[in-house]
Amino acid sequence: MINNEREFPVSTVSGPEDGGREPECSDQVPDLEPAVKKTTPVVRALPAVSSRSWHARVFYWGSHLFVSLIFALLFRLRIAGRENIPPGGMLVCCNHQSHLDPVLVGLACREPITYLARDTLFKGWFAKLITYLGAIPIQRDGLGFAGVKKTLERLKIGEKVVIFPEGTRSPDGNMQALKGGLAVIARRAKVPLLPMAIAGAFDAWPRKQKLPSLKTIQMFVGPPIPLEVVLSLDDDSLTALLESEIRKCWDAARAKRAHRIG
Repeated sequence: MINNEREFPVSTVSGPEDGGREPECSDQVPDLEPAVKKTTPVVRALPAVSSRSWHARVFYWGSHLFVSLIFALLFRLRIAGRENIPPGGMLVCCNHQSHLDPVLVGLACREPITYLARDTLFKGWFAKLITYLGAIPIQRDGLGFAGVKKTLERLKIGEKVVIFPEGTRSPDGNMQALKGGLAVIARRAKVPLLPMAIAGAFDAWPRKQKLPSLKTIQMFVGPPIPLEVVLSLDDDSLTALLESEIRKCWDAARAKRAHRIG
C-alpha cells in the first residue's frame, strides 16, 4: 500500500530561471532497439470507459487539431516514432525542456492523455480549461497521496498519463538525471512505460526567456518498456532503464533536428 506521507516528484510549471543552449549533436541516429526484449506479449485493451464527458472529448480533439497546425507552422514540429505508441493505459515519460512540453507530448499521442498540473494553477477560467483537457492537480513538490490515487485511477481505466521524470525543466537544455517514484506507480497500476524526447523546445522557450521564439522542434517516440519488464525490475533498475531509453530518444530527436536545420 502506498505511504500517504511519500511524495512522488514530477514536473510542474515554474517561473523563468537560468537559460542556456542546447548542445550540438551528430546526424547519426542511435539504435533504438528496446534495451530489454519482450518475452511474452502484453495485451493492452482500449479504454472501456473515459474520465472525460463527451463534450470534453470533442473540445480536446478540436484543440488538438488546431494546436497541431499552429505548432507545425510556427515551430516546424515533426514527430518521429509514433508507430511505437500502442493503445491503452501507460505512463508517458519525456524529457523536460520548456513550458511547451506538455502540449508537445499531447500532440505526439493519438489518444487523449492525462496531464499532471500544479494545484495552484486550478484557479478561475484556467482551471476549467486544464480540467477539460484532462489535468490532475498535484502538490508543488510532488504527486502526494491524492495525486497518486487519481493517477492510478486514470491508468487502470486505460488512459495515458504524462510524467516528466526529471522533476523540473532543464536549466541548460541537457537531460537531467531522473527522479524516483514513477516505478512504484507503474508497478501498482500494471502499465508499461513509453519513453519519448523533445529537441529544440529549450531553444524555443528557455527558462530565462519570457516568451517563446520560433525555433524548429523535433520529437522522437521510442519503443515502450513492456509490462513484464516493469514488474521484474526494482525501482533503481527500472529508473536507470527508463533514463537510458529516454536518452536514446533524445539523441535521435537531436540528430533529426540537426539534419533538418542544416
